[in-house]
Amino acid sequence: MNQVSYVDGLKHNLINVSQLCDNGLDVMFKIKFCIMYKASKLIEVMRASRRGDLYLMCFDTLEAKEEISLVSSVKNEDAWLWHTKFCHLNFHTLDKLVRLKLVKGLPNIKFEKDHLCSTCEMGKIGRSSHKTKSDPSYDKPLQMLHVDLCGPIAVQSFGGRKYILRLQVLHDSQIKVLRSDNGTEFKNAVVEEYLASVGITHNFSAPRTPQQNGVVERKNRTLVEAARTMLNAFGLPLTFWAEAVSTTCYTQNRSLIVKRFKKTQYHLLHNKGPNVKFFHVFGCKCYVLNDSEQIGKFNPKGDDAIFLGYSRDSAAY
Repeated sequence: MNQVSYVDGLKHNLINVSQLCDNGLDVMFKIKFCIMYKASKLIEVMRASRRGDLYLMCFDTLEAKEEISLVSSVKNEDAWLWHTKFCHLNFHTLDKLVRLKLVKGLPNIKFEKDHLCSTCEMGKIGRSSHKTKSDPSYDKPLQMLHVDLCGPIAVQSFGGRKYILRLQVLHDSQIKVLRSDNGTEFKNAVVEEYLASVGITHNFSAPRTPQQNGVVERKNRTLVEAARTMLNAFGLPLTFWAEAVSTTCYTQNRSLIVKRFKKTQYHLLHNKGPNVKFFHVFGCKCYVLNDSEQIGKFNPKGDDAIFLGYSRDSAAY
């Protein structure tokens, strides 16, 4: 094609003039400028000045109530950035968090998946799941918990861990029933020891029937898939799997929506919406202030680091 202009760093899509006319606007092009106005009232909506072969518009002058055929590519880039900050959470849930205003700090943008995430495809691909149960098996807070001990993991974590203990909380009151897989003696000993310490009644599911404990099995799969995706995205060693799982659990507790109440799990537990403004991308490069040793006056004050998650006890990374 000839006479095609390449706009380096273009932050917005091109205006569709035909859609503007279909929405009741008239567009008039002059040598030095372009005007859009309402045909019925002759009210100017926006003016664009010409630079070279293009008419450039200033969107700061556009009233919010006007419907203009424009989609900002910057917003879509932000959507994919938050997709990674939420440990590769699906776009449907992210859009729901914004639409229902369930979290604080998340920008008011439209989360639309315009292309595939290769790391998600590599880390989450699997078979179709069975239909979920429609009627809940509980009617009081914390009446039922689902627990599973996943492991041993083939690769020992950076902190020497080999197992993942998943506790799925369904409500918040006194605990009566807890279910876990009937596994090895070591697994059962760990679970029994934990149950005895908190005074929980323990019921087993049938051997080799993980579908009976499907709630926590699906959550385990969600955690492991997200952790696998995050590690692959930055090429991190598998020894960081425990940090990846912990970070995924941290973000999902503040993002996954309980359908019955249309609130996040954090909201149900603390009776307030979570703040996610401080979220960062797992595995990204960061810098840490070196305050543990004496450094020279002109030596670097920071050290290279990798972001691996959030503190459980304080507002720290």
